[in-house]
Amino acid sequence: MGKSATDCDVLIIGGGLVGASLACALENSGLAVHIVEAYPLESDKQPSYDDRTVALSWGSRCIFGGMGIWDAMADRVEAINTIHISDKGHFGAARLRHQEEHVEALGYVAENRVLGDVLYQRLQQNSKLELHCPAQLISIDQQHDRVVATIRENNKECTVGARLLVAAVGVVSQVSDLLDLGRWVEDFGQCGVIANVTPGFKHNIIAY
Repeated sequence: MGKSATDCDVLIIGGGLVGASLACALENSGLAVHIVEAYPLESDKQPSYDDRTVALSWGSRCIFGGMGIWDAMADRVEAINTIHISDKGHFGAARLRHQEEHVEALGYVAENRVLGDVLYQRLQQNSKLELHCPAQLISIDQQHDRVVATIRENNKECTVGARLLVAAVGVVSQVSDLLDLGRWVEDFGQCGVIANVTPGFKHNIIAY
């Protein structure tokens, strides 16, 4: 089976929050951008876009605004106007207020699913972006002046050469294995619990 070949400036492996945001940010850069994503462009199937939430700083809000996509999510996120920092049983507390920082809000809480929906809509509207989705990465060949990735899409293999490859797939990934990137892991003997809860009282736009 023969392989088709194409070239681009930036090849992004991974269409999660980081990869999709980067692709949107490069929309008006003049660069030819390709993105490889294993899951169909439906945010409810991408594991990065589930019911977890992310806290966006004011700086992140400004970046999304500059990308022209903040308005699409503004009415689906919750502002953080005050941050209350304390340690139960210990003396002292700190409170940060958005008025003191002269910003609209200190940050925002957004559901990952909302971000995925907004980002994926923008990706599909970008006629300059080449989407390989769903597609799987097969191999990576590092050459003198570029990187050539072999991917499988629609049961066919093709190669994509790029001046820059961006691995937006996390630390433990196929990309790091293919490039033989070393990892150092330390087990702290701890575990975390992620849960969605409904508070018994109104939060009053305060993050504790």
